[in-house]
Amino acid sequence: AVDSTGSAYAVGATGSTDFPVTTGALQTTYSGASNMGFLARLNPQGNSLLFATYLGGTGNDVAQGVALDAQSNVYVTGFSFGFDSSANLGCGGGGSISASGFPAGGGSAYVLKINPSGSARIYLEYVGGCFGNGRLIAVDALGHAWIAGQTAAGALGDSFPTVHPFQALQLGQGFLSELAADGRTLLFSSMVDSANGMALDSGGNAFVAGFNNTSASPFFYNTKALLLRVDGAVPSAVTVEAPRKLVPSPIFAPPENGVAPGEIVVLTGSGLGPAQEVDAQLATAGT
Repeated sequence: AVDSTGSAYAVGATGSTDFPVTTGALQTTYSGASNMGFLARLNPQGNSLLFATYLGGTGNDVAQGVALDAQSNVYVTGFSFGFDSSANLGCGGGGSISASGFPAGGGSAYVLKINPSGSARIYLEYVGGCFGNGRLIAVDALGHAWIAGQTAAGALGDSFPTVHPFQALQLGQGFLSELAADGRTLLFSSMVDSANGMALDSGGNAFVAGFNNTSASPFFYNTKALLLRVDGAVPSAVTVEAPRKLVPSPIFAPPENGVAPGEIVVLTGSGLGPAQEVDAQLATAGT
């Protein structure tokens, strides 16, 4: 994420006990097992840290997505075994991201809002039960945080909260949720087959890209490219588009199995909406 001054914000995970945290930052002491999340803000020139902080508790916590609101508050998502105590979630105290994308030892997706100076927590909210992984985050003009990621909660015995869902069944491993500005109220939450990319437009509509899973099992896939448009005013109104694959790549993606690495999908027409059809064509890079 980049703010209006040109400062860049980066998140990730580190196992370093001497990570260059800054004085007065939110968390300056390493407390993780083999890794913790981190948040860093660099100056516009990229040669100086304006602030840097650890994020997490005593488990193996990770920060994966970052976004800003109009006031330069910082929103972070990832997965955690408990910021304040690894026992407060009941998801175990360790683990890492498995090959299927969710924490192998448990963990929960979270949204963390931090003040502009990186020195104080405004709110911390866990989204869903164990086996959740927040990967993408965006903030709309009302200060609502939209989080997307992966969960295996339904398949592994835990539950995932849904509010006005357009997909309640665990057909895949994806989820999309909207948190109110106070960080305590779920305004919308639905399962989706997958969520590999997300953006908001000026009207607060959410656009999610991923793959469409036609299997009833979250571990076996027969996939197509998937685009979702979620109406910000009526979150349960959704448009699902599966662009046709014109040039299959048998090595990376068999026919009808989504979009292969290196391929570009170009949507034609005036946009993605409930009453509009979209076509897709594959183009070479740079066009």
